[in-house]
Amino acid sequence: AETWSCINPENYLGKLQNRALHIHVRQAKYDTICPHDLTVKFLKQLTQLKVSHTQAAYPCGHNTLGIFPFIHLAGLRGLREMRRALS
Repeated sequence: AETWSCINPENYLGKLQNRALHIHVRQAKYDTICPHDLTVKFLKQLTQLKVSHTQAAYPCGHNTLGIFPFIHLAGLRGLREMRRALS
């Protein structure tokens, strides 16, 4: 567990609180690398800390998020979030 602590987003929650930023969380529902229940837990923690965030869930796994059609869906959603944030 300690080996993975540097990439565990929960370890950075305190740094996200009280900052003027918006986070977009992408989750793959069948991800075995970052399981769905841990992502849901992280999203709840963001809400509790009042960190501005949105989420997008895709019906795929960790690696399949990087191939067609999921990569296109994620890319389009990412562009939409960037446009919204910059407007």
